[in-house]
Amino acid sequence: MIIPSLRLNEIEGIFVYGDPLVSVITIGSLDFDIYRLSAALSEMGWSLNALQFPSRYFANRLQSTFYRYYLNCIKYILTHYIVI
Repeated sequence: MIIPSLRLNEIEGIFVYGDPLVSVITIGSLDFDIYRLSAALSEMGWSLNALQFPSRYFANRLQSTFYRYYLNCIKYILTHYIVI
């Protein structure tokens, strides 16, 4: 199985903090306000934890059965709503 954080690091404009080996993944961006991505994912039904410090990141407890859908949602949002 591919660790979801490896696939997230392949998406332009976002990065994963640290090297998570479990289901909690923290995403950040230096290119756009990461809370825009968090809000868009929430509108799509994802339950996320928007965290304040360090700024510009959120965490998600990602179950392996949903990570492909999660990745596709992020790619869709970045392509259609957040132009990098």
